Amino acid sequence: MVGKKGRIVFAVLLLPAIGVALAWCAAALWFDGPSAGGLAGALAVGFPVGCLALLVWLQPLRWAMIAVMPAAGSRSPMCATLTTAPRRSIFR
Repeated sequence: MVGKKGRIVFAVLLLPAIGVALAWCAAALWFDGPSAGGLAGALAVGFPVGCLALLVWLQPLRWAMIAVMPAAGSRSPMCATLTTAPRRSIFR
């Protein structure tokens, strides 16, 4: 069994990775999301806020990370973003 120090190290190493994945998913929702700017903005803000709320309110922290990882850590949003052309460009 992992001790308290091991759990702290695990959380310190994993939380930044989850934060980067959440930021990537939010950017993907903003750029490749719905054409309506308001809806895209609401999704881009709501998704990471909802995931962060899960991390704060769901205890113990390992269960919160397990709940957020499929959404934030899945490679599908990253792969989809890297392999498809964006519908909206910031360089228009």
